[in-house]
Amino acid sequence: MEKRCYFFKTFVMFLIVFGFSGKLLATDLENHKGSYIYSMVGFMDLSHDTNDRTGTEFGNDIELGYGFTYGHNITDWIAPELQFSYSTKTGNTPSGTGREHALTVRLNGKYSFLTTQYSDFNKDRSWKIYPYAKAGGLAHALFVNAPNDDDKVGAWGYGFGLGGGLEVDYKALYLGLDLSNDLVFLQEYKKVIAGVDTTILSGGFDYQISVMAAVGVHF
Repeated sequence: MEKRCYFFKTFVMFLIVFGFSGKLLATDLENHKGSYIYSMVGFMDLSHDTNDRTGTEFGNDIELGYGFTYGHNITDWIAPELQFSYSTKTGNTPSGTGREHALTVRLNGKYSFLTTQYSDFNKDRSWKIYPYAKAGGLAHALFVNAPNDDDKVGAWGYGFGLGGGLEVDYKALYLGLDLSNDLVFLQEYKKVIAGVDTTILSGGFDYQISVMAAVGVHF
């Protein structure tokens, strides 16, 4: 709980600093160009953390997650962005309570709709609404720190993602809802236990979904 509170406080401070910077640096808030940065909170799919050796399931399939995104609209309608999603929780392992850490890093191309370049929808609005679609590559890593070394679980993989969401801007303020569909190819994780090469986590394809609310600045 303390780690989660610290993580959340860090994001709040991060947001305040960039919110102030956004008001200072914003020079043309009527278009959709420029950088944006926002923090996120929501839910992540972590259903691929069952210990194959013991059959022990760790925690729930859906867990609370945090994250942040930085992007830059090079035109009104298109932006490259870098996105991080993180979750941590405690749960059962064969040797007692352990803690899991999961991180997904995405490099996306984001396409925004209803921009002034192609639509008059937002032209005279104070609150500007931009639905968007995104696609790109990703990397994913997971680790369960159990009391016994034999029960520690690690996994990593890579793949690509498709998603979308809704961006709502008021001057420099960015509010949003972000959906990510991650198609991940996980690597098999093995460990030598009692002299035997033992599979701890099976590899292969895994579908993961996350839904997060966003708040930040677009300047």
